[in-house]
This record gives sequence, C-alpha cells and structure tokens, in this order.
Amino acid sequence: MTINRDLAAKLKRAGLSSRDVRPGQVYQIFDEDVHFPETEDERAKGRGVHRSRYAVVVQADDSVSDPSQARVLIVPTSESSLTRGPKPRYGIPLKCADGNLPKDCLALVDCVQPILKVRLKNLCGELEPNSFEQIQAVLLKILGIVQ
Repeated sequence: MTINRDLAAKLKRAGLSSRDVRPGQVYQIFDEDVHFPETEDERAKGRGVHRSRYAVVVQADDSVSDPSQARVLIVPTSESSLTRGPKPRYGIPLKCADGNLPKDCLALVDCVQPILKVRLKNLCGELEPNSFEQIQAVLLKILGIVQ
C-alpha cells in the first residue's frame, strides 16, 4: 500500500495524476502500448514499430483513486493507413492540425483499446467537434449500439 501512495505522490509531482483528460483530446503515446490485431499476411510482413504515435481519447474515468491504475480508452491513429490499400473499413480521416496533429492520418476506430493514463505522453490538442462526433458515431456502430 505504501508503494502505491509513494507512486501516486511521485506522479502527482510530475503532473501526471492531476491531468484533466477528456474525450476528444489528442495525445502522443508510446507506440508499444498499442496492440493491433494482425492477419497472417500482416504478421509475415512485420509491423513497423515507431517511437510514438497519436491517439484520440474516447473515454476517461478519473474515479480511480490510484492514478497509476487509471485507464482511458483511446483510438489510435495511423499515417501510413492513408497511403496503403485497402483502407481500413472504420478509419476516420483526420486532417493535419485537427487536434494539432502533425500530419493527415486515419483514426482507427475499430482498434479502440484501454491504456494507462500515465502512459499518455504529450497533450497535442483537441479534435474539432465534427471530427470527434464522426469517431463517436462509428464507435457506436461497431459496438452495435446503433445500426
């Protein structure tokens, strides 16, 4: 228990536990924290791992008392998915500068996944409302909440 309190105190001093993480925000994250399901062909080609990538927060719950355990749901982005075929079925195009993204990319909505809040590196910005609403609409469809 002491270890968790010590870690929580260190995270708070580092400014990580007091972050106001909200849906629609874009963060730079560690690429190794993102897990993509791969087909056999994709596995054979190998996935290029980058130092980092960007992700859109779609759900953030700060009700967890231990900040080292707090999780958020993210939708990872991919620049290369714009130029490679076939395009992902549930990819939402995001323009450069929307949410302060450095390049045009696709939000890979069907790859939504949890990540520890402390693994969010840099806040880049917030998506335009229309862009985030498109992500939400596709997410609701993927989850079967709407047809």
